[in-house]
Amino acid sequence: MKMDKESGVISLEACILVPMFIMMLMFIYGFFVHFMGHNMMSHALMQSAKSLSLDGFSISAVSNMSNSSSSSRAVADLFQLGTTIGDGGAFNATEAWYDDESKVDEEVEERFMAFLAGDASATDIADYFDLIGVSNLDFSDSKVENGDLTIVVKYEQEFIYDFGGFGVFDCELSYKVKMWEDKKI
Repeated sequence: MKMDKESGVISLEACILVPMFIMMLMFIYGFFVHFMGHNMMSHALMQSAKSLSLDGFSISAVSNMSNSSSSSRAVADLFQLGTTIGDGGAFNATEAWYDDESKVDEEVEERFMAFLAGDASATDIADYFDLIGVSNLDFSDSKVENGDLTIVVKYEQEFIYDFGGFGVFDCELSYKVKMWEDKKI
């Protein structure tokens, strides 16, 4: 019986190329998950900053309305009621947190989590962070000075499939907005 010299070559090529192709697909998938996580963090940061910048205006406007006529007080009461129904106040503040340096980080983190996860429970948020590889959130560099709110979030994001020692990326996002004020004309 005559043997073919190329017998089994396709199997050998497949054994070499298929694992490389699968690794490439896993790397691309991991990159997209990393990119998606970074974009979601960035979007939540932007929405949090915009929302927090309006707190000064809403708190002082409600305070000014409460000290005015009875119709203005009624509108102020409705506004305050609307800030606490449904979301537990996570998207609105009823106190001037921006005047106290020690409360800035806490308020920023609470609002950020509200925009990132909505009404999800703490375990759901932890599962979500595990899915996108995010850990060690730090808002300690956030501050309010000269009428500007600067939110800084530092976090670590792990690459899902650690090929070649990619491992963990240290990430930092920041967003700066002007705090709105209630100015009487």
